[in-house]
Amino acid sequence: MVLKMITIDELLNNNLLYVPSINESILITDFIAGTKFSCNSGIYIYYNAFGDCLYVGKSIMLNKRMLEHITYNRGNSDLHKYIKNNAKCYISVIFISDKTHLDIYETYLIH
Repeated sequence: MVLKMITIDELLNNNLLYVPSINESILITDFIAGTKFSCNSGIYIYYNAFGDCLYVGKSIMLNKRMLEHITYNRGNSDLHKYIKNNAKCYISVIFISDKTHLDIYETYLIH
């Protein structure tokens, strides 16, 4: 038996996969002040004040991971420096609990 590879675009075109919508968005300043996401697991997207995507990531512990990016400089050091110098950034989150779907959607959003 020969297995055929299927692309993400083929999955989307055949309605086997859908692009989820953003569930919540929070300004970085509000997050630092105590506002947190209501779900633990998902894809997160950092945007600048103009709506340009800065970074896409995934986590099963969203609020902890956001703090790492903002305060502890874990992960992407360029993102940390940008956030530190540009307080008007915001984070949007797509809630996803399935780890396989986290990988698929993160890859789709990056590319």
